[in-house]
Amino acid sequence: MSLDLSQKADLVPLAQVVGSLQRVAQPMDVDFFLMGAAARDVMLRHVHNIEPGRQTQDVDFAVMVPDWESFAALRAALIEGGDFSERPGPATHRLRHQSGLPLDIVPFGGVERADRTIA
Repeated sequence: MSLDLSQKADLVPLAQVVGSLQRVAQPMDVDFFLMGAAARDVMLRHVHNIEPGRQTQDVDFAVMVPDWESFAALRAALIEGGDFSERPGPATHRLRHQSGLPLDIVPFGGVERADRTIA
Protein backbone atom coordinates (compact mmCIF):
# COMPACT_ATOMS: atom_id res chain seq x y z
CA MET A 1 0.00 0.00 0.00
CA SER A 2 1.31 3.43 -0.92
CA LEU A 3 0.02 6.59 0.70
CA ASP A 4 0.16 10.05 -0.82
CA LEU A 5 0.60 12.50 2.05
CA SER A 6 2.18 15.19 -0.13
CA GLN A 7 -0.69 17.64 0.38
CA LYS A 8 -0.54 17.57 4.20
CA ALA A 9 0.71 21.03 5.18
CA ASP A 10 1.59 19.99 8.72
CA LEU A 11 4.05 17.42 7.34
CA VAL A 12 6.17 20.06 5.57
CA PRO A 13 8.72 20.32 8.43
CA LEU A 14 9.13 16.54 8.45
CA ALA A 15 9.45 16.52 4.66
CA GLN A 16 12.24 19.11 4.91
CA VAL A 17 14.15 16.85 7.31
CA VAL A 18 13.61 13.85 5.03
CA GLY A 19 14.88 15.84 2.04
CA SER A 20 17.98 16.98 3.89
CA LEU A 21 18.68 13.44 5.07
CA GLN A 22 18.07 12.01 1.62
CA ARG A 23 20.48 14.44 -0.07
CA VAL A 24 23.30 13.07 2.09
CA ALA A 25 22.27 9.44 2.56
CA GLN A 26 21.40 8.59 -1.04
CA PRO A 27 24.87 9.23 -2.55
CA MET A 28 26.33 7.18 0.32
CA ASP A 29 23.94 4.32 -0.52
CA VAL A 30 22.38 4.48 2.95
CA ASP A 31 18.74 3.52 3.18
CA PHE A 32 16.63 4.99 5.97
CA PHE A 33 13.08 5.11 7.24
CA LEU A 34 10.99 7.03 9.73
CA MET A 35 10.38 5.03 12.90
CA GLY A 36 9.17 5.46 16.44
CA ALA A 37 6.50 7.80 17.74
CA ALA A 38 6.69 10.18 14.78
CA ALA A 39 5.90 7.32 12.39
CA ARG A 40 3.05 6.25 14.67
CA ASP A 41 1.68 9.78 14.77
CA VAL A 42 1.75 10.13 10.97
CA MET A 43 -0.18 6.91 10.58
CA LEU A 44 -2.71 7.71 13.30
CA ARG A 45 -3.36 11.29 12.23
CA HIS A 46 -3.13 11.11 8.46
CA VAL A 47 -4.26 7.59 7.69
CA HIS A 48 -6.76 6.81 10.44
CA ASN A 49 -7.84 10.36 11.44
CA ILE A 50 -7.01 9.68 15.09
CA GLU A 51 -5.26 12.34 17.12
CA PRO A 52 -2.37 10.80 19.07
CA GLY A 53 -2.59 11.44 22.79
CA ARG A 54 1.00 12.37 23.45
CA GLN A 55 3.08 14.32 20.96
CA THR A 56 6.72 13.43 20.43
CA GLN A 57 9.29 16.21 20.36
CA ASP A 58 11.80 14.56 18.04
CA VAL A 59 11.81 12.27 15.03
CA ASP A 60 13.68 8.99 14.78
CA PHE A 61 15.16 7.61 11.59
CA ALA A 62 16.62 4.13 11.25
CA VAL A 63 19.71 4.23 9.02
CA MET A 64 21.01 1.02 7.48
CA VAL A 65 24.80 1.03 7.60
CA PRO A 66 27.29 -1.79 7.09
CA ASP A 67 29.51 -0.78 10.03
CA TRP A 68 30.28 1.91 12.60
CA GLU A 69 32.68 3.67 10.24
CA SER A 70 29.85 4.17 7.76
CA PHE A 71 27.60 5.49 10.53
CA ALA A 72 30.30 7.96 11.58
CA ALA A 73 30.79 9.03 7.94
CA LEU A 74 27.04 9.58 7.51
CA ARG A 75 26.82 11.61 10.71
CA ALA A 76 29.82 13.73 9.72
CA ALA A 77 28.42 14.31 6.22
CA LEU A 78 25.04 15.36 7.64
CA ILE A 79 26.71 17.96 9.86
CA GLU A 80 29.16 19.13 7.18
CA GLY A 81 26.27 19.55 4.74
CA GLY A 82 24.98 22.39 6.91
CA ASP A 83 21.39 21.23 7.42
CA PHE A 84 22.15 19.39 10.66
CA SER A 85 24.06 20.19 13.83
CA GLU A 86 25.11 18.24 16.88
CA ARG A 87 22.93 18.26 19.97
CA PRO A 88 24.62 18.65 23.37
CA GLY A 89 25.55 15.48 25.21
CA PRO A 90 27.49 12.31 24.63
CA ALA A 91 24.95 10.58 22.36
CA THR A 92 26.33 10.76 18.81
CA HIS A 93 23.04 9.74 17.22
CA ARG A 94 21.24 12.94 18.29
CA LEU A 95 21.17 15.81 15.80
CA ARG A 96 19.14 18.94 15.13
CA HIS A 97 17.83 19.98 11.73
CA GLN A 98 18.22 23.62 10.68
CA SER A 99 14.43 23.97 11.10
CA GLY A 100 14.95 23.33 14.83
CA LEU A 101 13.47 19.83 14.76
CA PRO A 102 15.53 17.39 16.85
CA LEU A 103 16.16 13.96 15.38
CA ASP A 104 17.87 10.71 16.21
CA ILE A 105 19.61 8.60 13.60
CA VAL A 106 19.53 5.00 14.81
CA PRO A 107 21.94 2.63 13.09
CA PHE A 108 21.05 -0.92 12.12
CA GLY A 109 22.42 -3.49 9.72
CA GLY A 110 26.12 -4.25 10.01
CA VAL A 111 26.38 -2.82 13.52
CA GLU A 112 24.21 -5.62 14.91
CA ARG A 113 25.46 -8.79 16.57
CA ALA A 114 23.94 -12.18 15.72
CA ASP A 115 21.54 -11.83 18.69
CA ARG A 116 20.21 -8.55 17.15
CA THR A 117 21.84 -6.29 19.78
CA ILE A 118 24.03 -3.37 18.74
CA ALA A 119 27.75 -4.11 18.81
